[in-house]
Amino acid sequence: MQDKEDTFGNLDVGNSLSLTVKNGDIKGMVIGSYDDFIIQSDIKKGDSNLPDNKNGGEKTLNVSSNNGDVNIDFVIKKNAVMKTRERNHEED
Repeated sequence: MQDKEDTFGNLDVGNSLSLTVKNGDIKGMVIGSYDDFIIQSDIKKGDSNLPDNKNGGEKTLNVSSNNGDVNIDFVIKKNAVMKTRERNHEED
């Protein structure tokens, strides 16, 4: 991801997902339950809705941000389209 706000929606993860940004925010929706993921996050300067470390789960989520905020939502697949529409409406 490049420097700026990077947004993604309805990202369906296979076995693992790594997101890294130097200067900017990471925001988006990952399809699946929070409990589906082992989480490793390293946020230097900024706020994050993710824990630094979380064990359990079958998939891996690694997030790194040097100077920015992280806000990743976990959504059930059938609700993903609805949440994308809600988020797009909020940004308009």
